Amino acid sequence: MTAIGVRTIHFLTMPVLQNVRPMVQVVIDRTICDAPLSKSGFIEGSDKGFGIFELWILRLGYFISRQSGVSAFKGDLLVLFHPHKNIDGEFLNRLVAYVSSGGKVLILDSPENTNSKANNLLSPFGMTLTRRSRQADNLQPVIKEWPVVEVNSACEIKGGQPLIRLNGKPVASIARYGQGLVCIIGFGSRFTDYNMGVTEEVVPDANLRQVFELEFSILRAIIENRL
Repeated sequence: MTAIGVRTIHFLTMPVLQNVRPMVQVVIDRTICDAPLSKSGFIEGSDKGFGIFELWILRLGYFISRQSGVSAFKGDLLVLFHPHKNIDGEFLNRLVAYVSSGGKVLILDSPENTNSKANNLLSPFGMTLTRRSRQADNLQPVIKEWPVVEVNSACEIKGGQPLIRLNGKPVASIARYGQGLVCIIGFGSRFTDYNMGVTEEVVPDANLRQVFELEFSILRAIIENRL
């Protein structure tokens, strides 16, 4: 009886905490993407890795997991870093169904991804990557509150709604499909570990902080449906 009484007192005085905001699950695809990520928190600083970008997702209060196959479509946002592995019909059909039912997809591609399969993913949503530029210049965000960042290369995007331009050409766009959306970033190499400070321990200068803020701005806008 004493145990029951203590449990009742605990329940009344310390009720279960209520969520103050929704739990957001961001899934990192490992089906058609195998870009280097962190290993036990260690980042090798590769110019092909996206470990810092992945870890910085946590700074927004979102939860991350790495999934492949069917499990890749069970989160609120699916992120694909430099997709380059073969895409079968089943994966593409599941992707389309996921977006149609409200899922969100973020694809990071760039000229450096020489075996890119991004166009296979974008085709059902009416977008394509075309001309590949290696001219350094500042990005021109459509959303004026977003930070301005310099990039060394980018892919031009045809179709969709432009979010960011480079020399007047769209290099980041979104397409709405059903209840969800797909966002394609054509300057993905700007977010590789080598270009985001090499390791997660670096103290960012003003320019690097702008890169961090651009990542945060893009992720927030997608998750919060502000595009």
